[in-house]
Parts: sequence; C-alpha cells; structure tokens
Amino acid sequence: MNIRTVLFASGCAAAAAFALWPVQARHVTVSPIDHAEPARRTLAALDLTAFRAPIWVAELSPPAPPAPSPAPPPPPPNKIQLLAIIRDSDSGKYRAAVYDPDTDRVLVVAAGERLGIRTVEQVDRSSLTLRDAAGTRTLALKDGGVP
Repeated sequence: MNIRTVLFASGCAAAAAFALWPVQARHVTVSPIDHAEPARRTLAALDLTAFRAPIWVAELSPPAPPAPSPAPPPPPPNKIQLLAIIRDSDSGKYRAAVYDPDTDRVLVVAAGERLGIRTVEQVDRSSLTLRDAAGTRTLALKDGGVP
C-alpha cells in the first residue's frame, strides 16, 4: 500500500468518527410562560349600504336623431317615344310624331297641345320638350339618321 492510500483511509476514518460520535446535549433552562386567555375580538357591524352603492354608472347615450323623411318617389318614367320631327312646309312650324304605348297610338302634336298629363312645351329641329308636375323632360332624336 502506498502512503497516500493510508493517509486517505485514515482521514476518512477520522471524519466518520467525528461525524458519528455522539454529542452531549446542552441543558437550556427556560422560564415558564404564563398562558393568558386571549382577548375576545369583536367584529365590527357590517355596513350593508356600502354594497348598494353602484360601482360603475354608464352615462346615458344621447337620443338618436330622428330618421330623415323619405324622399318623394321619382315620377313615373316617360313612356312616350319620339318617332319623328315634321316641318310644316306652309308655316315652317315643327310638329312631333310620338308613340304613346298606353293608348297604343301614334300622335302628331305641336307646341301648346296636351299629351295625357303632359303639355308639349316646345318642338324644334331635333327634340320635343314636355312639361308635367315633376318638371320638364326633353325627348331627342338619335343622331345619324338620313334627312
């Protein structure tokens, strides 16, 4: 055996003896403690009004603005179709040939005449102007026709 092994083994034995050797307990004197009756705790009265207070109150929203009144319905579409513009050779005045699908007739009208609920306001070289309660409407011939 070598000297190191002997020294190591003796160190381990000394450490084991020191660790396992019984230690004598010290005697500690303690003064006696008087056991007093604990003081009675009284509970405070529960205030229930605190629970009635609102924690969060929402602001009232402003009233909604009134809905706008609906726009009046648009006038019924103009069913009258402009077929031709006719120039009177004697007077030089223009007249309009129109088709009325409600009566299924072709009519020839001049300025100032009534055409159903509408009045013919003007007839010129290429258009017819009608007036009714909704305002004036112009019917025009399409370009590209042969004179």
